Amino acid sequence: MATVSWDQGRKKTLTIAQAAQNSDVLSMGSAGTREGYIVGILNPATLTGTVTVEVCDTEAGTFRTLQSDAVDITLAVGKAAVLDPFPFPFMRLHSTLAEAAARSFVIQAHSAR
Repeated sequence: MATVSWDQGRKKTLTIAQAAQNSDVLSMGSAGTREGYIVGILNPATLTGTVTVEVCDTEAGTFRTLQSDAVDITLAVGKAAVLDPFPFPFMRLHSTLAEAAARSFVIQAHSAR
């Protein structure tokens, strides 16, 4: 997948394509701030698999599932999630199954300061 940057206003839609499991990689540094982030995610109304947030310290490194209190962060169908703080430079979304259709997630970032 490609690495993408933020749209104006620190907003980006990440899509898991039909028959795919991973979204593009989002470069958090392209949000234009060096502090940590508060990240909000609006989830689609339908998902085929269980979708988790994955993070990495490099663009092409090994992505790992983000956890909070030793529990994987999963994105619930039709809900919103807030990740605070979010100190990682790269993130993507991962589905446990190939998605039956394209699934779009709206990501919004704000400086934690």
